[in-house]
Amino acid sequence: MKKYEGHALITGASSGIGLAFAKELAEQGFNLVIISENGPQLKEVEVLLKKDYKTEVIAIHKDLSDLDSADFLFNELKKMKIQIGILINNAGFSTPVSLFHDANRSKLLDIIKLMCLTTTDLTFKFLPGMLAKGSGALIFTSSFSAHVPFPFSSVYGAAKGYILNFGINLHAEYTQRGIDILTICPGFVATDIFKKANWEPPSYIRCITPKELVQEAIGALGKKIVITPTGKQWDLKILLFLRKFISRQLLEKIVLKRLTHYLSLEERKPAELQ
Repeated sequence: MKKYEGHALITGASSGIGLAFAKELAEQGFNLVIISENGPQLKEVEVLLKKDYKTEVIAIHKDLSDLDSADFLFNELKKMKIQIGILINNAGFSTPVSLFHDANRSKLLDIIKLMCLTTTDLTFKFLPGMLAKGSGALIFTSSFSAHVPFPFSSVYGAAKGYILNFGINLHAEYTQRGIDILTICPGFVATDIFKKANWEPPSYIRCITPKELVQEAIGALGKKIVITPTGKQWDLKILLFLRKFISRQLLEKIVLKRLTHYLSLEERKPAELQ
């Protein structure tokens, strides 16, 4: 990891997977730039990291669904003469499960702005500096939902699919140029995203912890192109295996049935999906 000269920039760093990345990299001695739209929570994380680890922490409060956010971050760090050695495009959010036409249009567009546009722009701005040094790392947080149909969160699943393919394509372009690129597609992870989506995984599913996910990702960086951490989530492991051999129509039916079970949609009225 020490070959990645410069600070580690982590988006969505105030909780969940982003916070776990911040702690892991701080423990390894990296200086950090942490970004979040949750100002109070970000401040708490900044204080915690500075207290527990002997490392520099630059905390920037910014809503990354703003179209000027990548410009703003790049210019602020340029003023501070901060070079980025690791860029972790992790920020993301979901909306309450619903049929597409019943969802909040503004929030759906914010998902695209954050996870597609800003992810692309941040990568575009910071990658040249890594190439100039001849080393660097890009980590993209996609989702298991990028591998399969994801009804009732269709825009979220589509945005995660973009991140997956963006990471794969960049790996093909830059694998011989000293840039390590990894895309992670986790299954159920113990974060607060489920509350925001207005549902919880069934009790029999053991969510992996953000720390477990991050440790697997760090171990795979520079060795693999994509990883799909699912722990002991056998439903997802079987689905990932079957998708290679069955038709898209059958895959859709299986996913729809499992999601209907996970979300307990049989017990909800359509209006309650909003």
